[in-house]
Order: sequence, then C-alpha cells, then structure tokens
Amino acid sequence: MKKNKYFLLAFSTLTALLLLNSCKKARDYIHDHPDAPASLCRITQLDFLGLIVNIDYNARGNPVHMHYDGSLGFAFISEQYFRYDHNDRLTQYYVSSYQGTSAREWHKYGYPGKNLISDTAILFAGDINDPAPPPTTPGTNIYLYKFNAEGKMIGIASTVYGSNQPPGAFTPVEYDARGNKIVPYSSEVLYDSTVNVYRTNKVWQLVYQDYSRNNRIYRPDSWNNPADVILPVTVNPAGLPSALPWIGFDIVSFNFFINPDSQYYYSIHYACQLPGQQGY
Repeated sequence: MKKNKYFLLAFSTLTALLLLNSCKKARDYIHDHPDAPASLCRITQLDFLGLIVNIDYNARGNPVHMHYDGSLGFAFISEQYFRYDHNDRLTQYYVSSYQGTSAREWHKYGYPGKNLISDTAILFAGDINDPAPPPTTPGTNIYLYKFNAEGKMIGIASTVYGSNQPPGAFTPVEYDARGNKIVPYSSEVLYDSTVNVYRTNKVWQLVYQDYSRNNRIYRPDSWNNPADVILPVTVNPAGLPSALPWIGFDIVSFNFFINPDSQYYYSIHYACQLPGQQGY
C-alpha cells in the first residue's frame, strides 16, 4: 500500500510537470508565431462566477456544443451548437435557450468562392433537433465576408433574401497597427497584450467576428460607470488569458450576455498540447 502511495504521488507530480512543460512550450510557440492561430490550446470551460459553460469538440478539434452544467439553470442562458461538412468547414451555427429546442438564431454558412464566406442569419425559427436549418424566408439578412490571404476578415457586404439584389459593396473591417479591430462606433477601445482567446479556434473568430490579435478589455459608454477602471488580465503558463473582465452590456464574450458589473472577471480553462502530440 505504501509503495502504491508513493507511485501515485510520483505519477501525479510527473503528470503536472509534463502539463506545465507543454504549456510553457506552447507559450513559446505562440510567442514566436504571433499571427498564427493559437490552436495549441483548446478552451474546455468558461466560468461566469459559478455559471459553468462546458465545451464539447469533434475529433478534428472543432466545437460542437457549448452548454451549462445545469447546476444554475437560468431561462435566459443560451446553448450553442455547431455543425460541419465533410471538409470540417462550419456550415451551421445555432443558439437556443437553456435546454430549449427552439432556435433563437440559426446561421447557415456557405463557401461561394476563394476567400469568401456567406452567412444566412435566420432568427427565431427552427427546431435544433432538425437535421437542417429552417427554410430561408423573405427579409432574412444574408452577409458575405471577405478574407485576406492570411484568413483575416477584411470586409462585410449584405443583402436581403427575396430582394433579388446582390450584396452591396464591402464595408472594410479595419485593424490598427497592433492587428486589433478598429470599432467605428466607439471613440476608445483598449486591448491587452495577451493572445485573443478567439484565436484558439477559427470557428470562434468566424461566428463572433473577431480576428483581433489581442483581447478587448475596455470601452467606455453610457452603460458603464465613469469611475470604472481598466482591470489587469491574468495569463496561464501558455500566455493565454486565464480570466478576462466583463466590460459592457454591448460587448459580450462567446455570445453570452452575462454582465453584472464591469469589475468582475470570468475564468477560462484550457487543455494544451504541443505540435505533433495526439489528443488533449
């Protein structure tokens, strides 16, 4: 029994050291490749002050379901779902209420050309158990996203289904010198210096339309207390933020509208691996 105890202790210590070493090497890789996706670390869980969101992935490492653990189920909490084609390209992203079956929003993605993705945004229609999104009805917004050679969104055009009109001219998506999105409706948007959490998976970047290099941490507006301060961001050994502050009702994280006060954080948990390793 004593021998087994020492063996378990040694095994646990070795496992912890290997995980820490993987995180440090992942951090070095991310640091040396600042424009590459930070896909060496996968987000496994979000913690909004006790509201736990778990994330399930498919075999290729892309998210398929974001769901609460059920211990604190609120009616306004949403669940998110993702479907892919045989090339593992995102084809559907839809959102329902907590344990509900009616879709609040259902996005149908298409790939009409090189560096182009279409997004048919169907609102308040469809049953999430159906194998396909509901039929597109007149008045539904259809967006066309344009990307540069590095896969960064650089333009958005739109049209309305049933209008028989093609998408209009692309509105540029502009970035500052640091590679962060310039928000045209705000006079001041501040970013931290850590890796944007959405860079851990291209699916996050697409559905949340955020290809910034760093994380947005503050935007003063009428919802925020003028006395609000810019809160520091803590990082994990891989250099990714382990907690980010809530910063305003109009700025959400992972499409979750949970924002009691801008002086709180939500926590982010990861599993990291090195290039060439199998599994997480």
